[in-house]
Amino acid sequence: MTAPAVAPVVLREEVQLSRLRDVSAAWLLDTPTGRRLKVGHDFALITQFLAAGASPDRIPDMAPPGASWRAEHVDKVVARLGELDCLLTADTVVTKAARLRYHDLFAIQLDLWRPQRVGDRATRLAKAIWSVPGIVLGLLIGLAAVGVLALDPGVVATALGSPVSPVDLGLVVLITWLSTVIHELSHGGSLVAVGGRPRRFGLMLFFFMPAAYCEVTDVWALPRPSRALVILAGMMSQFTVGGLLILWGTYRGPDGGLATLAGLVVWIAGSINLLPFVKLDGYLLVATLTETPFLLKRSLAAFADDLAALVGGTRPSDEAPWIRFFGFFTTFTPLVISVVVLGRLLNTLSTWGIVGVLIVVGLAGYALGVLLRSGWAIVCRALTGPRARFGVPALAASITAGLVGVGMLPVQEELAVAVTRTPDDSLQVVYGQADHCFIPDRSAPVRLSTNGVLLQQPVGRGVTDPRTHRTEVSTVATVPVTWPDAPRTVGLAQGVHVEGGDVPLEAGVGTVQLPSAPLAQVVFHRVWRCGW
Repeated sequence: MTAPAVAPVVLREEVQLSRLRDVSAAWLLDTPTGRRLKVGHDFALITQFLAAGASPDRIPDMAPPGASWRAEHVDKVVARLGELDCLLTADTVVTKAARLRYHDLFAIQLDLWRPQRVGDRATRLAKAIWSVPGIVLGLLIGLAAVGVLALDPGVVATALGSPVSPVDLGLVVLITWLSTVIHELSHGGSLVAVGGRPRRFGLMLFFFMPAAYCEVTDVWALPRPSRALVILAGMMSQFTVGGLLILWGTYRGPDGGLATLAGLVVWIAGSINLLPFVKLDGYLLVATLTETPFLLKRSLAAFADDLAALVGGTRPSDEAPWIRFFGFFTTFTPLVISVVVLGRLLNTLSTWGIVGVLIVVGLAGYALGVLLRSGWAIVCRALTGPRARFGVPALAASITAGLVGVGMLPVQEELAVAVTRTPDDSLQVVYGQADHCFIPDRSAPVRLSTNGVLLQQPVGRGVTDPRTHRTEVSTVATVPVTWPDAPRTVGLAQGVHVEGGDVPLEAGVGTVQLPSAPLAQVVFHRVWRCGW
């Protein structure tokens, strides 16, 4: 029996689709009854459109290039899904889904709210906030804060580059986290305002950091302007919240530095969502403006097909050129981010003992997992082609040569240090976990900086004294806070002869430059010798 094309179709949450790695045009469908079936590419795409909330009568117009879908095609897919008990109907018996879901090591979610319907009172409130006057008011607040900072740009450097107490730092972290909760609630509220319903809201661990989430799958069944509003709602809310904090800090004058700092950090946290090559708000906005559902999966598959074709695969992708180009960046952006973050934090993490080891292993494992997963998909596609016997070994040899070449690149090794002033008014640098780290036995250049939360402003330069002695400091270079009663860190210290710049603060950070060395040797030095 064929379902009417205009009937609402809702897929059960247990339905899962996964692409066969060795066959580019085939997919596996996991049904709620535990069956796993092989389905075609068109069947899979239509099912994904239905899962995203698209109306069946609109799906024929969403056919990708080269496909010709008619209403009867959609009807057949709906009928088959009904036979497999994949559709949610009034007679469907659904077991209660677990609230705690484990997607992977970097995304663990806990549902707190699963609204079956949204009450009239909440709907009226959402429509009032996400009306034209409400949106304009929020934007005016944010723009007013931008104007205040433009009149005195030094406020930004002062707020981000000044040390704070541990209590103030904790408040900034808490305020930033609460702004992300408001960000997600804004997605759900704006969806309610335009006629949809959020499916789930809760808390999650995202890259080991606490965060919130709100599933707004219903947005894909709405017109494009409504979709864009829901996607931008989160960033707009953080723009408003950050603006309010900055305006309050300006009003308080010298006593409002903490509010200004929190407002700037909230803005930074919101702007990260603009990154389009990771599945954040920026990516969803690109997919909406270009009317390209499942852009991430399609672009990744397109790039894999193109690269596999170069090393022996059957044919390149038939997606649009811009999607294939987008796939290049979506493939490598997570890897680049992980490597950059790991490189920036390596000095810091080398002083954290087992905690640093776990974080480095997590970041390195994620980067390696992304690389291996992408590489395996490409190799599987390439193996189906006639030239695989020559292309795949050539690709493997090229990648190996590239990795060896990167490992041999000479880099300037630097050690993070704490800068402190002793009671006799002399300046010294202290090496964290100095019993294990390499200490220069001759004069080495030092860059001195303030110890701000997000910004280290250079204040001077100098050279170390080769002599070392044991000392205590109330903070180390890896903790951007100062407080008088903190547990003291014992390490080896070297005096610093200041050559230029302003007189550094009582406590700050610095970097001691070591001789150039191959990148592989630098990494080995950090992991094996610096306290790990």
